[in-house]
Amino acid sequence: WMGASLTRTLHRVLPDSGHGSPWAKNARGPTLRRLFGAYLHSDLWTVYRRLKEIDPEGSGYLNYEELQKLLSLPDFNLMYLWDLFSQQNELVHGRELLATVCVFSSAKLSEKARFLSAVFDCSHTGLCTGSEIAQLCVSALGVLARCTGTVVKPKEIASALREELPGLLPEYREALKRKGAGRGTAEQSFNSERCIGQAELDKLVPTFETAYKELPVAGEPPPDAIPPPPPAWNAHPTVEVPDILADSGLPSPHGATGGFAASAGVSSPPAGAGTAAARALGASRQGGTPWNLNPLLTEPQVMHLANQQEREEAEAARLETERAAEAARRAAEAEAKLKAALPPASAVMVFHGLEPADVEKDMAGFRYHFCKGIASAIDIPSACVEITSFAEESVKVDFTLHPSGRNGDDRSGEALLDDLEAQLAAPSKNFRGQFREYAETAELRRPGEDSPQRRATAGQRRAIRINVGAQATDLALTVQEVLALVEEERQR
Repeated sequence: WMGASLTRTLHRVLPDSGHGSPWAKNARGPTLRRLFGAYLHSDLWTVYRRLKEIDPEGSGYLNYEELQKLLSLPDFNLMYLWDLFSQQNELVHGRELLATVCVFSSAKLSEKARFLSAVFDCSHTGLCTGSEIAQLCVSALGVLARCTGTVVKPKEIASALREELPGLLPEYREALKRKGAGRGTAEQSFNSERCIGQAELDKLVPTFETAYKELPVAGEPPPDAIPPPPPAWNAHPTVEVPDILADSGLPSPHGATGGFAASAGVSSPPAGAGTAAARALGASRQGGTPWNLNPLLTEPQVMHLANQQEREEAEAARLETERAAEAARRAAEAEAKLKAALPPASAVMVFHGLEPADVEKDMAGFRYHFCKGIASAIDIPSACVEITSFAEESVKVDFTLHPSGRNGDDRSGEALLDDLEAQLAAPSKNFRGQFREYAETAELRRPGEDSPQRRATAGQRRAIRINVGAQATDLALTVQEVLALVEEERQR
């Protein structure tokens, strides 16, 4: 795009600036020229330094309040810029704004090129890559294209510049030779090789200077251009400036006492823009409702707004994680102390309706259902149910209940056994899964209750349970079976 390619592109983007041309009809170009035409080389760098102060983190985007701090312009003209560059009425791109101020300024072409190279130099070393020079060209041409309604294709610009740079800059050509031949190598060097400094720019600028001099942004500033403010201007200017949009058909910002903000009925104008702001201003003067702007955001703008929130959210998440870890640590300590203070208790459970052979077929499954069933019934973890022994001659399980201490559970082992015994005696048992069937014929025996003498003096105990699934039609046979079971229990 340097030389013949850039000349052709400039003629396509801005073929004519005379009366009746898109440049004149659109009025954006002449308006921007009047806004920034009086800016010289030193003023460009003043705006650049001011942007660094406003955006120290280098996010690249500005909101309306930051735009007010950057440019000393009347509110009405700031809203015109906002309408032109914000798109969704939320943010403007800092580099695009700097490119606009530079292109429409009256600085020399060489000074504009050096300024933009510094803006697009991501390394801040004074040396640009070919890719960054292509971005510079795309941004400058895009600003002009915005004023004429034409389209600039970044890929075409980068491709042509990649082809022409070796012939225009011997330094770049030598860098390509060191890297070796090949399209992939050339593209990699174009994106990474930093060899275009001020001296190289001075060689590139004359190749399209003739075409540049024909543009309406070249030469002396227009007579009605607004003078730039002093370097240390405030966010809200106090110097009266002319209304440069008086002939644009939009309402004048000086129609009421107190300036634009007073006429709109607001102390500080919201993020409005151009023609939309003018319509809102007219409505406010006629008693209508001012400022009803609630736009959607584009994806880049959402990403920019999210950057500020991400750090706060990350910090909040970190603090929340630390608080949760501390709370968990304290809860674990409290549970451990409570558990240590609560003694466990042991007991025996006899299953009258099960045969040892049936249990031995799936001993692991029986142990699982035993621990899970008891734990769910009395609301303790399964690990708190410990099987200590299993009698081979009958289905008799010795087990221990350990207090959990979780969530303030202060039940001792004996209290847990009381709850389990109540569950076994209840008509509707709170057991789940396979253990619900086991519990139908289960009997709980505490230490010292295993002998017949102890059971005889212990008062009324649970009756021996008979599997309800076993039925008989002969009453005498049923009585015999019951007596046999009773005798068998006595002998155990």
